[in-house]
Amino acid sequence: MDDESKNKNKMLEDFGSLLNDHHFSDVDFHFSDGSVLHAHKLVLVARSSFFSAMFLNNDTYEETKSGRVNICDIQPDVFKEMLSYLYTTKVPKMHKLAFELLMVADKVCNVSSSSNRLHC
Repeated sequence: MDDESKNKNKMLEDFGSLLNDHHFSDVDFHFSDGSVLHAHKLVLVARSSFFSAMFLNNDTYEETKSGRVNICDIQPDVFKEMLSYLYTTKVPKMHKLAFELLMVADKVCNVSSSSNRLHC
């Protein structure tokens, strides 16, 4: 493996270690089962036009101010896999959650639709 590939792998590992680390997170995803996933707006905005629209449009989304997103239509384990992809380009449980991830990807990638709200 060349140095550039090693550096990219190291960077992805570093971003992966940030996933769900509440120490520097600035957004929390709250689920109906009471679980919470922590994330970083900077990573989400850089990797997803959906989250970019959510966090950069101060007039539309309350989440921009509060840093709290309530989610009741996606299971936490599925959402965590989507976050894993955004942080690391890897989806460890793809074989178990493929259908559910497809549904989330359709929702998150369809920014032009008014039905793309992830939360309650």
